[in-house]
Amino acid sequence: MPESSSWLSRNRSSSSLLGSSYAGTVVSDRFSVYNHLPVMQRQLYRAHLIRDLNAITGRQGASGEIGAEFLVL
Repeated sequence: MPESSSWLSRNRSSSSLLGSSYAGTVVSDRFSVYNHLPVMQRQLYRAHLIRDLNAITGRQGASGEIGAEFLVL
């Protein structure tokens, strides 16, 4: 990947790209390099959330029902 790319390689820190005072929201796949950011600055890819909710929906009882409810939102 070229150095100017906005994609992080798995061996670089996010602060090297974002800087120490980044105030925006990062949308990611739970890549741990973003864990230093406050939770309110992190968002998961929608496809990953849907995958997780589909798995939860397959459970028995209340958790399966809750998973199904969230999928229709």
